[in-house]
Amino acid sequence: MLESERFLVEEAENGETGLLKLSADTGLVILDIMMPGMSDLRVCEEIRKQSYVPILFLTATAQESDKLLGLMAGGDDYLSKPFSHAELLGRVKAQVRRYTDTDGIQ
Repeated sequence: MLESERFLVEEAENGETGLLKLSADTGLVILDIMMPGMSDLRVCEEIRKQSYVPILFLTATAQESDKLLGLMAGGDDYLSKPFSHAELLGRVKAQVRRYTDTDGIQ
């Protein structure tokens, strides 16, 4: 869906691989809460050590405590499953717009 909107999408099967793929050209990171290996919160913290790239968490849980943990770890937005493609696309576009419109970033 994101590729049909002309976004360049690069997938990683786990957090460690995702961190290796992170570059100065990365415009948004979408983290799945249930990814294997390194925890999503740890990946987020590691990203924040090197980048201000927007981070959108996707999760199957809607508990407020989980949302707070993700946001406090450095996440910018949090989307609970199930969600519509339209909502995901809207949130992706909003985060990318904020990131690319901010002075001194990217």
